[in-house]
Amino acid sequence: MSKTCADLSSGHHVWSVKQSLRAFGLAAPVVLVACAAQLSAEDCGASYIHHSSDLPEDFGEGHTLTYSGHKGYHNPSDAWGADEVKLQNCATGAWTRVRMAEQNEYGKDVYNYATETKAELERLKETPAGSWVSSFEQTAQKLGAKLKGAGVSDTETCGCKVFYPDLRGDKKRFEANA
Repeated sequence: MSKTCADLSSGHHVWSVKQSLRAFGLAAPVVLVACAAQLSAEDCGASYIHHSSDLPEDFGEGHTLTYSGHKGYHNPSDAWGADEVKLQNCATGAWTRVRMAEQNEYGKDVYNYATETKAELERLKETPAGSWVSSFEQTAQKLGAKLKGAGVSDTETCGCKVFYPDLRGDKKRFEANA
C-alpha cells in the first residue's frame, strides 16, 4: 500500500511512531523526517474559542502576512471583536501587528480601517522591502488603525519556515506543536 505525507494526519490527530511503523514498515523514520520537512501554510492557521489566525501568506521579498482576530467575549480591557494583520520580515525577525477594526458587543464597528490598511499593504510593495515593517507600522497608525504589537523575534515563525526557510539565520527553528 502506498502512503503519502497527507496520510500521516487526520484532522488534528498525528500518527504515532507505532502506527507509522505498521503503515510504512522500517522506512517510517525516514518518511516521518521527510514529511516533517514538508510543512505547508495549512499547518500554520489556528482557531480556538473566539480567536482565529488565518493561514500566513507570502507577501514577497522575504515577508509574510497573517490576518487574525477574535469575535465574542474577550476580556473587559479589550474589544468584543477585532480584525488584525501581522507583517513579518523573515530575515530580520522584525514584525508589527496592527488592529484594523474593532467591533462592540452588538457587532457594530467601533472603527474600521481595514480597507485603508489593506490598500497601504499593497502600496508598500512599490517601496524598498527593507523598510516595509516600520513603514507599515507608522502609516497604518496615521490611517487610524491601532498598533497592537511590534518587535524583533529571535524565533522563526511558521509562515517564515513555510515560505522563507533559508532566511532563518540565527533565529531559533520553528517547531510545530505535536
